[in-house]
Amino acid sequence: MSITIAVIDSETLKLDPKHPERVVVDEIGTVVFTPSVESITPTIIGELLEKAFDGIDRGQTIDSGFHGCSINALLVKLPLIEQFLAGREASQDTVEWHRKRGYNPELESRTFNVSEAMARVKKSIVDADVVYCRGQDFDFPLLNSLLEGNETICHHRKAADIRTVCDALLMDGQIGLLTDERLTESPLFHNDATALTVAKKINAFRKELGHRATNDAMFDLLMLLLLRHQQWSLLERSQCVKMPVN
Repeated sequence: MSITIAVIDSETLKLDPKHPERVVVDEIGTVVFTPSVESITPTIIGELLEKAFDGIDRGQTIDSGFHGCSINALLVKLPLIEQFLAGREASQDTVEWHRKRGYNPELESRTFNVSEAMARVKKSIVDADVVYCRGQDFDFPLLNSLLEGNETICHHRKAADIRTVCDALLMDGQIGLLTDERLTESPLFHNDATALTVAKKINAFRKELGHRATNDAMFDLLMLLLLRHQQWSLLERSQCVKMPVN
């Protein structure tokens, strides 16, 4: 049985981790995928990375729509004035930081109100079995704060932190950033130069093209798929498990 994975990311115009309900949200990106574990190899992941970001420059984002292997991406821009009127705040420092990376939020077209934008986001992940984001303490409260009443972006049993999952998959007993050095030392990549090259390429693409919501969601998804494949391969070589067939 296949599991449908959704990864969701947001970009805000202010950093206020303790009060996500007070910050202006610039954009929300989702990437949804129903993977077949045995067919998603490091080579295919590398090809998906190249294809998704072909022609994308710093400050730009991948297109909404189909990106191969049943990967579907969505980018939604939220209205700024409506959020200001609701009491949310932006930081000039954060806006300037985005500009320096080649992206100006003030020049973006925004066609939906907050309610319409959030309805599109929820619809894109409605069939997901698990919804990953980068941190349970900020992203999910932030997204929920944009919804009405007690509505939530997804059922609490589906919500998961992708950083925690990646830490566990690496099998190195560490917690922290997935740096090139950490990846190199992980048992998942011992004697597998091809997979390690793909992992480092994801990091390199993220450094140059990250901090756009759909881009970061795609990077997280591809890294998750790579680490999961490498763990299954390692366990299979150790004769602990058999690679699942969906």
